[in-house]
Amino acid sequence: DYLSWRQAECHNRNQYNTCFWILVKSGKGEGEGEAHGY
Repeated sequence: DYLSWRQAECHNRNQYNTCFWILVKSGKGEGEGEAHGY
């Protein structure tokens, strides 16, 4: 249903954002993450 989809979507976005900021803080450029199609 809609709520379970929203919960999964939220989890996916949160996971992506966490990984993204780990990459940024480790010295990777923002464009490098975007190059992988996220």
